[in-house]
Amino acid sequence: MTAGAPDAHAKTLKPRETRIFYVDPLKERSMPFANFKFPEGLVDAACKEEIIHRTTAMFVEYFGERVRPYTMVLVEEVADGGWGRADETLTLAKMGRAPNPK
Repeated sequence: MTAGAPDAHAKTLKPRETRIFYVDPLKERSMPFANFKFPEGLVDAACKEEIIHRTTAMFVEYFGERVRPYTMVLVEEVADGGWGRADETLTLAKMGRAPNPK
């Protein structure tokens, strides 16, 4: 493929085929799921609770009230230095951040 040329596969896709990764929880009986990962010590319990409530509300707004009992929100803390971006290990110190007191 040459630079600027369209991808040959993209030409063959029909509009309906672009939605193959969409799962409607009302039809498939699957549960909406969100997974948030934060550096350890950056978010406190109140912040985690707010993330859970707001994410659940977003799913309910999008899919309807019927998904509330099936919505799963996981807020995880990753050990400092246990994550990275662009081939660089990140720490709170490198980001100029101090962990929140527990």
